[in-house]
Amino acid sequence: MIVLFVVAGWLVWELTPLQSWIAEGKGYWEAIGDGVSSFTTWVSDLFDSASTGTGTSSGNTGATGGTGQ
Repeated sequence: MIVLFVVAGWLVWELTPLQSWIAEGKGYWEAIGDGVSSFTTWVSDLFDSASTGTGTSSGNTGATGGTGQ
């Protein structure tokens, strides 16, 4: 069980931007919290765009330009 935690911690260290966050002066838990926060924001934005069905577009479907005639 301990080996599993060690391997999981190593994978998090190697496969996330955790090393660069700590190099920027953030502590381990601050960097983890920052990553969790950005992930939850991404998931929230993903679900918001999926529920409205518009994605990132503004929803304008009318014609643009023209002479107005």
